[in-house]
Amino acid sequence: MALRKENTDIGSSMESLLTSSEAPSILKQGDTVKGKVVSVSSTRVFIDLGGLATGIIYGGELEDDLGNSIELTHGQEISATVLNPETDEGYVELSFKRATREQAWQHVHQLLETGEPVTTTILEANRGGLMAKIEGITGFLPVSQLTPEHYPRVENANKELILHRLAEYVGKSFTVRVIGVDRGEEKLIVSEKAAYADQQRAELGKLTVGDAVEGSVSGVMDFGLFVRFGSLEGLVHISEVAWQRIDDVHKVARVGDRIKVRVIGIEEGKLSLSMKRLTPDPWENASTRFKVGDPVKGIITKVTPFGAFVKLDDEIHGLLHISEMGPNPVKDPNEIVKEGEAYTMKIISFEPAEHRLGLSMKIEVVKEPAAASLQASSQPEPGEAQVVAVEQTKPKVTTRKTSSKSTAAKKTTVTKKRAVRPKKE
Repeated sequence: MALRKENTDIGSSMESLLTSSEAPSILKQGDTVKGKVVSVSSTRVFIDLGGLATGIIYGGELEDDLGNSIELTHGQEISATVLNPETDEGYVELSFKRATREQAWQHVHQLLETGEPVTTTILEANRGGLMAKIEGITGFLPVSQLTPEHYPRVENANKELILHRLAEYVGKSFTVRVIGVDRGEEKLIVSEKAAYADQQRAELGKLTVGDAVEGSVSGVMDFGLFVRFGSLEGLVHISEVAWQRIDDVHKVARVGDRIKVRVIGIEEGKLSLSMKRLTPDPWENASTRFKVGDPVKGIITKVTPFGAFVKLDDEIHGLLHISEMGPNPVKDPNEIVKEGEAYTMKIISFEPAEHRLGLSMKIEVVKEPAAASLQASSQPEPGEAQVVAVEQTKPKVTTRKTSSKSTAAKKTTVTKKRAVRPKKE
C-alpha cells in the first residue's frame, strides 16, 4: 500500500510539473527568447536560455537591421529569434538581427497608436515621394504627405522636375508621423503633414474669414497662386486675383514674391485666399459709366469658341457672345474679331451684382453714310411723291391758269425727279 501511494505521489508531481507555468516549453523556429550572454568570441556568442538549453549566435546574425555590428558583453541580457531549435551540436541557433527587427515593428506599431512624431533622415527619392528609415525599417513618405514647405509645386506636374525637387531632400532630416503599418507586407507609411497637424490646427484657430495676411508666393499654377505664411498655405484662385479677367496668372506674380491676401474661406484645414478683395469692387459704381443701350468701344482680350472677352476699361470687362457678332450665324469668332483690336459695340445686358456685361456687334455690321442713310429712310413711295409734289407746287399753279396737259406734264416731271435715289458712298 505504501509503494502504491509513493507511485501516486510521483505521478502527481510529474503532472503538476508539466501543467505548471514553470514547465520547460518546446522551442519553435521564429520564437523570441531571452537569455544571458555567457561567452563571446569573434565568430560566435553563447547564450544561456535559463538552464533549458544553450543558444548560439553566429557572426552574420550579430548585426542590427541597419547592418551595424553589435558588441555583446558577458552577462548581458538580450532577446533573440530562434532559427533552428536544435543544431547537430545540440545548441539552439539564434539570430540577434531578426529579434531587433521584430522589436522595431512592435515599436512602429506603438508609434502608429500613439501618434508620436519621430525624426528621420531621407535616404532616397522617387517620383512618388521619399524613402526614410524608422527604427531600421524602410518607410515611404508620399508627396501628398509633405508639408507646404517641402511640397514640389511644378508646372503641369512635370515628373522629371518633381523628382529633381525631391532629390534635393536626400540626407536632410524630416519630422514625420507613422500613419500606416502592414507587418505582413512589410509596408510602413509616414507623413510629414500629419506631424505638423496640431501646429497647423493651432495656427488655423487664430484665423477668421476676413483677416488680411501677408505671405510669400510658394507656387504659380495656371489655376492660381499658392501663398504660404507660417506653417500654413492657401490658394488664391485665378478668379480671386483681380476684379478684371486674368488670362495668365504668371504675369501677376512669381515664386518668392511677397503679397497681401484676404482670407475668404477656411474648410477642413484648407485656406481660400483672395487678392482682389483687398480693393473696392469696381462693379459697384460701374452703373454710373455704363448702361444698357450705350454704344461703347472695347478691345478684344481673348477669343474663344463661344465668343470673345472685351476690355472696356482697366476694371470692367464684358462678353461678346458668338450669337451677337453679326446678323448672320458665325462659325468661327476669329473670322469676325481679332485679339488686341478695338471695336464699337452696344451694351445689351448689364448685371453689376453678378459682374456680367453683355455686348453686341449686330448694329455695326451694316455701315452707311449718315446723309445717305437719312435720305433713304425718308424716301416716299412713288404714289406719295406725286401728291407731295403737287402740294408743293400748288401756290404757283393757283397764280395762273394752265391746261390739264401742262399740269399732267408738270406732275410727271416732278415725280421723276423725286424718284431718283442717291448712290451709296
